[in-house]
Amino acid sequence: MPQPSWRRTMLKTAASRTPEISLLHALNAAIDAFATFAPEHVRCADCVRRLLERLEAVHAMHPAGIAIARIERGFAVNELRIVSRDCGLVQLEERFQAMGINLLGLAPGIAREELRVLLQVLVRRLRDGVLADLAHDLAKAGLAHVSVCTETAGAAAAGAAAATAAARPPVKAAARDAWPLARHSETTLYWRAIERTRSLCTMIRLGQIPNAYGIRDAVESFLPVLRGDRNALLPAVFMPQEGDWEFSHAVRSAILALRIGAELTDDETSLRLLGESAFLHDIGLFAVPVQILHKEGPLTDDERAVIERHTIEGVRLLLTGGDFPPAAIEAALLHHSAQTPDGYPRLSETATPSTVAKIIRIADAYESIIGVRPYRRARSPLQAAAELIRDAGVSFDRAIVGRFIRTIGFFPAGSLVRLSDGSIAQVRAHDPSRMLAPAVSVLMDGEGRPVDPPRDIDPGAGGDAPLIAEGLACERETACAA
Repeated sequence: MPQPSWRRTMLKTAASRTPEISLLHALNAAIDAFATFAPEHVRCADCVRRLLERLEAVHAMHPAGIAIARIERGFAVNELRIVSRDCGLVQLEERFQAMGINLLGLAPGIAREELRVLLQVLVRRLRDGVLADLAHDLAKAGLAHVSVCTETAGAAAAGAAAATAAARPPVKAAARDAWPLARHSETTLYWRAIERTRSLCTMIRLGQIPNAYGIRDAVESFLPVLRGDRNALLPAVFMPQEGDWEFSHAVRSAILALRIGAELTDDETSLRLLGESAFLHDIGLFAVPVQILHKEGPLTDDERAVIERHTIEGVRLLLTGGDFPPAAIEAALLHHSAQTPDGYPRLSETATPSTVAKIIRIADAYESIIGVRPYRRARSPLQAAAELIRDAGVSFDRAIVGRFIRTIGFFPAGSLVRLSDGSIAQVRAHDPSRMLAPAVSVLMDGEGRPVDPPRDIDPGAGGDAPLIAEGLACERETACAA
């Protein structure tokens, strides 16, 4: 079947990724694996293998060796300047900065075991936060093919690499803004927020005390967008998920919560508090063992008990951090609570959660329904709206659910629908007066052929215009299924 135009764009961009960019991504993924799993875990072995493959590909182009220099807003790999516009590269840049690394040299002939030891040393340095002599640590570990310049010793070397690289044009990282309706500026904010959440998770999994700086920065970047156009961030919620689901869940829940909050108040202080609390409501998931969190089959009773403890773990982590708002602590504890047997912790009949906690509970549930999980596929926004309406007044606040559904509709802006003629379209905008017939842009015709550029139609205009037959759930890797 022919690929839709936006799918072809994403595939073309991925195929055009340079070996140097692939090397940086492989290095970041390997650090992630060693920070999360034991060195002998199969995930670590796979990441080392992929990293070695990327190294060999770049070494074939640069037989003298590879120098990875940290420069302003990116890296220079053997004088090739790469701008950190991809969330993985942003995280790697932050990690180099945290470790005090200005220049990392990798000589030809480096063996798999040397890479394994190198990654263990780097993760230990990240975890301990010690800016001691890293070069001495590497030499002590017997890494003959690795050299490093740190903040003090390597400023001149890194500066020279940056000056040389500045003469070359920037290399674009793999684009994440191929979703038709999502504007580049908003998708950039979305992926940077994902990266802030990932950094917070890494901090927790390394045993460090969490802080709210990155999350607050993400919320501050969202607020001006909300002031200009309350619906501008919504298309990002319905983009295909990439990476681990717990990160996209936090960011998408925050966007949904802020969209609800923007209908209830214009006070920026209140919206800022709501946004931070929504970002942090599932922080306890970062303390759940990854093998349980990402398990594809059904959970055992013991595993389910571990998952359900994430609300308590979230409170513990937020209290440990010390600079998190009380509303975030309440949201972490109560976002799964209800006066019904399936709620945890179960509320008494006299309990009255705050408005912030009620909003986040609705946003959390909605995103959980439309999002992909390891144990099930995503469902459509229409199905999510139906579940919220069904449980309104029991598990969710009835008034807030009603306001939420009227605000984003049954077919929200950015979501996908199938029309009565079999074509696939994306919703352009939600009109509260036409809940079942929003304006759309056709992406694929009824035969599966891409429509490029997309064709705008109005299903509610009458005449021969096709009607919306059903909402679609957008799966991981941009595969869309009903």
